Amino acid sequence: MKSTIKRAAWLVWVFLMLSGASTWAAESSEKVISMIEQLPDWTNFNYTNKDALKEATKAFSALPDSVKNKVPANLREKLNNLNDNVAKATIPNLEKSLKVKHSYSFAYSSSDGHFTKEQTDYMRFVADCLKMNPKAKVSVIGYTCNIGSENQNEVFGYDRAIHVHNYLIRYGAFEDQIVMDTKTFHNPIAPNDCEKNRAKNRRTEIKLIKK
Repeated sequence: MKSTIKRAAWLVWVFLMLSGASTWAAESSEKVISMIEQLPDWTNFNYTNKDALKEATKAFSALPDSVKNKVPANLREKLNNLNDNVAKATIPNLEKSLKVKHSYSFAYSSSDGHFTKEQTDYMRFVADCLKMNPKAKVSVIGYTCNIGSENQNEVFGYDRAIHVHNYLIRYGAFEDQIVMDTKTFHNPIAPNDCEKNRAKNRRTEIKLIKK
């Protein structure tokens, strides 16, 4: 009789433990799901969200593997993508890319403000680095060829700087992180002796001026 009672008590204890574990798993996964859902997507993400991302990542990592699977795949992917993007959007990576690309020139005609996919992807990367590092600043300098007067080329050069500025702001950089200027046809990167070379001089350059 006593053994029967002990066995029944043990089964009750096991049931309560399993029920408690199940409840904990459900509550823990729901908490993590809520934390990830509250994180903005990368388009709207900036340095102010970094602490919340760290907390969500820490909470997710603490879950047992069996419980991690209760977090929807799209949210797990969101968490991974945010962490990957934050890891890439650093000032050392920006400095390295600018050094390789020699301040990155955007060449286009006087009347054409359209950029290639490579150029827009790069501006998005620059904006990512800026929005995650609010103390950083870049200069955006517009250049021209030697056709026209100094005054005309000041308009063209500044207009090119504005085009790049607007893209950086659209992708998340802050207004006070961008200094615009124009050097018109001064400091050419090619002789202004043919249309091909003049096209190279019609450009905009991005330079890091403050880390």
